[in-house]
Amino acid sequence: MITAKDLLETAAPTPDLRSVAAATARAIGEDGLDLDATMTDIEMGYLKRALEMTGGNYTKAAQLLKMSLRSFRYKLQKYGIDKEPV
Repeated sequence: MITAKDLLETAAPTPDLRSVAAATARAIGEDGLDLDATMTDIEMGYLKRALEMTGGNYTKAAQLLKMSLRSFRYKLQKYGIDKEPV
């Protein structure tokens, strides 16, 4: 039997996205899911990870996420994320 989890795991392009998709599919229960909060958590995770990978370099982190430096800095400010100490 093919489940929604199976479809999400094979359709997502990377292991990271597959695990996020699978976790999200399991997280929707009878009470529902706060999609905005879930998306915020995912976005914050990617912003923080990009900073870790670049040693806190905003320009390189923005490039990794394929976004402008201005958008990257806006999102850091929006979520209250400070530059990670190197």
